[in-house]
Amino acid sequence: MKGGKSMLQFFTQCEKKENRRLGMTMIGKYIQGWNEIYNLHRYVSCYGKHALVLIDTFFYSTLKENLQKNFADSGLGFQAVEFSGEITKEKVEQYTELAGTCADVVIGIGGGKTMDSAKAAAEYAQKRCVIVPTSAASDAPCSSLSIIYDPQTNTREILRCRSNPDMVLVDSALLLTAPPRFLAAGIGDAMATYYEMQACEAAGAYNWMEGRFYRTLLSIQTAELCRKILLKDGYKAMVSARERIRSFAFENVVEANILLSGLGFENTGCAGAHSISAGLAAVPECSSLLHGEKVAFGVLCQMVMENKELEEIKEIRTLFKDIGLPVTLKDLGIQEERARDAARAIAEKSLQSSFWDHEPFAVTGDMIFHTVIETDRISE
Repeated sequence: MKGGKSMLQFFTQCEKKENRRLGMTMIGKYIQGWNEIYNLHRYVSCYGKHALVLIDTFFYSTLKENLQKNFADSGLGFQAVEFSGEITKEKVEQYTELAGTCADVVIGIGGGKTMDSAKAAAEYAQKRCVIVPTSAASDAPCSSLSIIYDPQTNTREILRCRSNPDMVLVDSALLLTAPPRFLAAGIGDAMATYYEMQACEAAGAYNWMEGRFYRTLLSIQTAELCRKILLKDGYKAMVSARERIRSFAFENVVEANILLSGLGFENTGCAGAHSISAGLAAVPECSSLLHGEKVAFGVLCQMVMENKELEEIKEIRTLFKDIGLPVTLKDLGIQEERARDAARAIAEKSLQSSFWDHEPFAVTGDMIFHTVIETDRISE
């Protein structure tokens, strides 16, 4: 073979290229618009005549009546269930049984736990799945993953559904009613999509798809576009969220947080940023932080560990600081006298179950510890 490559090496490369070509998941439909939740009955009618609708407790009383009327007027069955608390195996079993007996489609309206419950129930009952997020705090709506909590072992299990949701309906007006902090958290989570894609590409790591796939060119472009939108419109979108005003910037960032980040992370993979986020679970001061807030600090740590240009680190840090995301240990609630102990705890925890092996170099606990301290000092 040319260049001294063996036949085995040649076919291995061909297989990897084929994996790259096939390894891209897509949701069935993505709809984003103003007050679109009130057209939900029209959009889901193609999936059947009966819907099981899980609604987050914070929106149950305000949404149930109107939605129920719209479904009834269209001749569609509508059974609403109020969701609150944790997503557990017992709840999922209950919802699965309901879906199996009375529904053609399972709809989840709410935050991450409500959405994950709907995805899990639809998966086990083999029904269609429609997701309606009530904030742009993460990329969970488009994902095929569902995280189920086990209170007996205090652990979380990741369920990989056979497919992504059949539809994700994003109502921009509804999202504007969410606390601005949620949008900022979504920006932190979405920014990780680009930097973790870079790490996974350099390391040759696999993405989230079953079958050990690599990144498609489209997924790489998706991650790059996500970062571009966040830098261009992130701060303007936060102004819109704080003032409850509609803008192109807000719509663009919502799309980046939910659609681009959702397709991006699942098809490119996770790395250091989410590893740091997992490590922060070992620090009591961080227990009240949103997922995207922890990931945001993780993004900065990953950039520092990879020795990115200081100007690039400052660019991301400035955006995060301007929109209220944590950029220092103090921002995370960790006081100076606890800084080194906390950094060590983060390092140890993040190595237990993380994506450090998706970095293009070997990562040790000492490296993580020093990185956390350096990130804190650079961001002061």
